[in-house]
Amino acid sequence: MRIFNTSGACTPEAHYTVMREALVAYGETLVEDGRFFTIFAPRQTGKTTYFQLLFRRLKQVGYTPVRVSLEGMKTLARPKFYQTLGRRLARGLIEQEIEVVLHFEDQIDLQNSLEKAQWGHSKLVLVIDPNPQILSERAL
Repeated sequence: MRIFNTSGACTPEAHYTVMREALVAYGETLVEDGRFFTIFAPRQTGKTTYFQLLFRRLKQVGYTPVRVSLEGMKTLARPKFYQTLGRRLARGLIEQEIEVVLHFEDQIDLQNSLEKAQWGHSKLVLVIDPNPQILSERAL
């Protein structure tokens, strides 16, 4: 029996969920086209549920989606920010059964590490869950 969920992401098998098939298909098209995209919406409007549904779809067609949160990183100095980002990204990859060691201290190291990494037969889709305060105060 499904229930109404009033906090956190919805799981369609457990919760009544607006599936938004067209929006998920559009996100898949953007990923397939190699496009960057952002989603801005107020809290509790379904962003996390949307990405969970998109991740399911992307996994079905051979992508490896990984979510990385920037929460709690607002006050970190730049080298520590990138070190923490590397640990969080590595943790997300381990959850996808991809063992990798990532170490970087700036955006150039980040780019080089991601370009050199071996993802097997799948393509990496990186979703960064930003804290808007971080993005307004520093350029990544």
